[in-house]
Amino acid sequence: MIYLLIVLLILTMILRPLRRIFFACPTFFIPAAAGAVVAAAIGEYVMVKACVPWPLSLLIPGAMAAGAAIGFGGSCKAWCDQTLGERNQPRGRNGNRPTG
Repeated sequence: MIYLLIVLLILTMILRPLRRIFFACPTFFIPAAAGAVVAAAIGEYVMVKACVPWPLSLLIPGAMAAGAAIGFGGSCKAWCDQTLGERNQPRGRNGNRPTG
Protein backbone atom coordinates (compact mmCIF):
# COMPACT_ATOMS: atom_id res chain seq x y z
CA MET A 1 0.00 0.00 0.00
CA ILE A 2 2.73 2.45 0.91
CA TYR A 3 4.57 1.69 -2.31
CA LEU A 4 1.42 2.28 -4.34
CA LEU A 5 0.91 5.64 -2.63
CA ILE A 6 4.50 6.69 -3.29
CA VAL A 7 4.24 5.65 -6.96
CA LEU A 8 1.02 7.65 -7.33
CA LEU A 9 2.67 10.72 -5.82
CA ILE A 10 5.63 10.39 -8.20
CA LEU A 11 3.29 10.01 -11.18
CA THR A 12 1.39 13.07 -10.01
CA MET A 13 4.61 15.06 -10.04
CA ILE A 14 5.52 13.86 -13.54
CA LEU A 15 2.21 14.05 -15.42
CA ARG A 16 1.22 17.59 -16.31
CA PRO A 17 -2.60 17.49 -15.80
CA LEU A 18 -2.24 15.82 -12.42
CA ARG A 19 0.57 18.20 -11.46
CA ARG A 20 -1.74 21.15 -12.05
CA ILE A 21 -4.33 19.65 -9.68
CA PHE A 22 -1.69 18.75 -7.09
CA PHE A 23 -0.12 22.22 -7.02
CA ALA A 24 -3.40 24.16 -7.20
CA CYS A 25 -3.17 24.65 -3.45
CA PRO A 26 0.33 23.57 -2.39
CA THR A 27 -0.18 24.64 1.22
CA PHE A 28 -2.77 21.85 1.49
CA PHE A 29 -1.67 19.12 -0.91
CA ILE A 30 2.04 18.86 -0.08
CA PRO A 31 1.52 18.40 3.70
CA ALA A 32 -1.47 16.16 2.94
CA ALA A 33 0.68 13.90 0.77
CA ALA A 34 3.39 13.74 3.42
CA GLY A 35 0.84 12.99 6.14
CA ALA A 36 -0.76 10.24 4.04
CA VAL A 37 2.56 8.51 3.39
CA VAL A 38 3.60 8.62 7.05
CA ALA A 39 0.20 7.47 8.33
CA ALA A 40 0.06 4.61 5.80
CA ALA A 41 3.53 3.44 6.86
CA ILE A 42 2.58 3.56 10.53
CA GLY A 43 -0.71 1.78 9.82
CA GLU A 44 1.02 -0.99 7.89
CA TYR A 45 3.55 -1.45 10.68
CA VAL A 46 0.81 -1.73 13.29
CA MET A 47 -1.20 -4.17 11.16
CA VAL A 48 1.83 -6.43 10.64
CA LYS A 49 2.66 -6.43 14.35
CA ALA A 50 -0.95 -7.19 15.29
CA CYS A 51 -1.26 -10.03 12.70
CA VAL A 52 -4.51 -8.62 11.33
CA PRO A 53 -6.14 -10.64 8.50
CA TRP A 54 -5.95 -9.52 4.87
CA PRO A 55 -8.99 -7.29 4.20
CA LEU A 56 -8.59 -5.27 7.36
CA SER A 57 -4.84 -4.97 6.94
CA LEU A 58 -5.47 -2.89 3.81
CA LEU A 59 -8.55 -1.00 4.98
CA ILE A 60 -7.22 0.36 8.24
CA PRO A 61 -3.97 1.90 6.90
CA GLY A 62 -5.94 3.39 4.00
CA ALA A 63 -8.42 4.99 6.37
CA MET A 64 -5.57 6.22 8.57
CA ALA A 65 -3.83 7.72 5.53
CA ALA A 66 -6.99 9.49 4.36
CA GLY A 67 -7.73 10.90 7.79
CA ALA A 68 -4.17 12.04 8.38
CA ALA A 69 -4.00 13.62 4.93
CA ILE A 70 -7.15 15.66 5.45
CA GLY A 71 -6.26 16.64 9.02
CA PHE A 72 -2.61 17.49 8.45
CA GLY A 73 -3.23 19.24 5.14
CA GLY A 74 -6.07 21.30 6.59
CA SER A 75 -4.12 22.33 9.67
CA CYS A 76 -1.05 23.30 7.63
CA LYS A 77 -3.19 25.35 5.24
CA ALA A 78 -4.92 27.11 8.13
CA TRP A 79 -1.55 27.86 9.74
CA CYS A 80 -0.11 29.22 6.47
CA ASP A 81 -3.20 31.37 5.85
CA GLN A 82 -3.06 32.76 9.37
CA THR A 83 0.68 33.36 9.36
CA LEU A 84 1.34 34.44 5.77
CA GLY A 85 -2.09 35.73 4.76
CA GLU A 86 -4.42 34.26 2.18
CA ARG A 87 -3.53 34.07 -1.49
CA ASN A 88 -4.96 36.60 -3.97
CA GLN A 89 -5.74 39.04 -1.21
CA PRO A 90 -6.03 42.68 -2.36
CA ARG A 91 -3.08 44.70 -1.16
CA GLY A 92 -2.52 48.43 -0.96
CA ARG A 93 0.59 50.47 -1.67
CA ASN A 94 2.38 49.47 1.49
CA GLY A 95 1.36 45.81 1.19
CA ASN A 96 -1.07 45.48 4.06
CA ARG A 97 -4.08 47.74 3.41
CA PRO A 98 -6.60 47.33 0.60
CA THR A 99 -6.91 50.21 -1.83
CA GLY A 100 -10.11 52.13 -2.11
